Order: sequence, then C-alpha cells, then structure tokens
Amino acid sequence: MEKQYLTVEEVSKLTGFSKSTLYKLTAKRAISFFKPFGKRIFFSMEQVEQFFKKNLILSEEALEREALKTLSL
Repeated sequence: MEKQYLTVEEVSKLTGFSKSTLYKLTAKRAISFFKPFGKRIFFSMEQVEQFFKKNLILSEEALEREALKTLSL
C-alpha cells in the first residue's frame, strides 16, 4: 500500500529536490502541504504528483492527438 502523506525527507528522496528547495516551494506556496502540528510539514502524494504534472510538456504525437480531438468537436 502506497503512503498517502509524505515527509519533506521522503519527498526529497522521491523527487531529487533538496529539502531546502522544498521549503522554498512551500514558502512561495508553489506546492500544497499540510502542517497539522504547527511545525512539521507533510505533503500528500496526490499533490506531489499534481505539482509535477502541471508543467507537462507534450510530445509532438500527443500534441497532434490533442489537436485532432479539438478539431473533431
């Protein structure tokens, strides 16, 4: 079973981002996080995945498929 909530250390290992970078992203509110106890920061796996997906760059093939879908509407 996959963990639902991750610590800064776990997200750092998962993404390759340094802990410092993750703290900067939270300070800028660039990535969503939880602070249930007022000090430690937690991330939901879903939010981490969404953060990566929002800057998706499509391949030429995927762009063509999207264009064809749009034109066929």
